[in-house]
Amino acid sequence: MRARSRFLIIAWLFHLRQMATVRIYIFDSVVLPLVLATIALRMAGPSADPATLTSLTFGAAVMGMWAAALSGTGGAISRMRSMALLEPIVAAPTPLAAALAANALASASLGLYSLVATVLWAKFGLKAPIEIASPALLVPAFVLTVVATAALGVTLSVSLVMFRRAQSVSNLFEYPFWIFTGAMVPITLLPAWFDSVSWFIGPAWGMKAIRSAAVGDASAVGVALLAGFAVTAAYWTVSMLLLRSMERLARERAALPLS
Repeated sequence: MRARSRFLIIAWLFHLRQMATVRIYIFDSVVLPLVLATIALRMAGPSADPATLTSLTFGAAVMGMWAAALSGTGGAISRMRSMALLEPIVAAPTPLAAALAANALASASLGLYSLVATVLWAKFGLKAPIEIASPALLVPAFVLTVVATAALGVTLSVSLVMFRRAQSVSNLFEYPFWIFTGAMVPITLLPAWFDSVSWFIGPAWGMKAIRSAAVGDASAVGVALLAGFAVTAAYWTVSMLLLRSMERLARERAALPLS
């Protein structure tokens, strides 16, 4: 157990330092959320009420966080393959799941920074009247959103591992995520079936928890947290099952490099 924990910490630091040197990750986690927040708040105008501006700020942060997770976690296996590291990692004693978990933790760390930086930029840079009724409830809501986003990225990465253009295919999921999580537009303003689909998207519950914490609705936050963590646990379970199936098929067909 200690060796596994040590591996996760070292691998997390390695992936975090690697992502901090790649321009696309820096843009997705640092620049994009600020740009989205600026556009959203400027479109809302100074006459918008504080609750609306707060919701738009958090929505922009979640959109940027998903872009970072999609680039980092969603393309993790494809990146390992392009660097000729997938085969030795699969053959190593440490499970591939542990390597993906460390990558997901690194992406989640960037996502957490994205959330904090966006709120600070909106409040102090754009002078938006951000109002948070329950800051204490906001912490678990942030944690749920980050963990659920990382888990969804891992699930997507494992699902597309046998595609030669997995990274390109995964990019198609960026904008649908913005809609179905309610980050771009509140789900209540969309057709009813959007809300039904959002039940199965972990970060959508995180977004609901964040908005509920901002207005101080503790009961709604509790429901969103329970549902969100349940969906996130299902993501990890499905990811591990798909990962085992992928490893078995790859060993049988010698198809890890897809060459």
